[in-house]
Amino acid sequence: MDLSAVEPWMWIVAAVVVLLVLVVVFVVVRKRRRERLEVRRHLQRRFGREYDRTVDSAKNRRAAEEELLAREQRRQAFTVRPVPVDHRDGLRHRWDEVQASFVEAPNAALRRADELLDEVAVLRGYPDAPREQRLGDLSVDHPAAVERYCSARREEAKEPTTEQLREAMLTSRDLFETLVSQGDPGSETAPATPFQQLVAEDDASPTDDARPGAARAEPAPGGDTERPDAHRSGGSTPVGERDRP
Repeated sequence: MDLSAVEPWMWIVAAVVVLLVLVVVFVVVRKRRRERLEVRRHLQRRFGREYDRTVDSAKNRRAAEEELLAREQRRQAFTVRPVPVDHRDGLRHRWDEVQASFVEAPNAALRRADELLDEVAVLRGYPDAPREQRLGDLSVDHPAAVERYCSARREEAKEPTTEQLREAMLTSRDLFETLVSQGDPGSETAPATPFQQLVAEDDASPTDDARPGAARAEPAPGGDTERPDAHRSGGSTPVGERDRP
């Protein structure tokens, strides 16, 4: 083709077409990037530290975000209800029995704790599914409690020390109380769980000397400052030695 025979206006038209294509590509890419950023911010707000834990355990950030979005979509398929009031005392009594066995048989106590957590989750309306799937379902409504539980269990999966086993039991208790005590998921009036009260009491006391003769409250595993459900309630049970494994 003889390029010298091409009219000048044809070059101008070709340049304009190329420019328009580049502009369209730029707009589309920018829109998708903005949408992805909005999704990321939404997931970070909703899941908190559970977002970070999921990203750390996934092959990349996009895969983690797709997993979290899938959790939200799955959660919409079922209805969650509060634990009936007349069931709560019985469940707590069974938990006390599990916790009492921790000193002599910590691993067996943790297995029984998981079984009780599974039972409470099904009672609340979460599907009967493998534990990993169930934790994903629970994380949509209770991300902070699930993140603490999963982080403690990840440490336990190695060669756990006595303190790590104890933290695993505390975070299991935290998740148990969250499921049993709360009504609607995300309720801002839910009573603080014993685990959350321990953290709140520790934060409220600058030094041990401020409370002569009082035992120091245990801090949250990993220094967790994310306690969206930690609200004081006049009817909440004071934390004593029975709340500590």
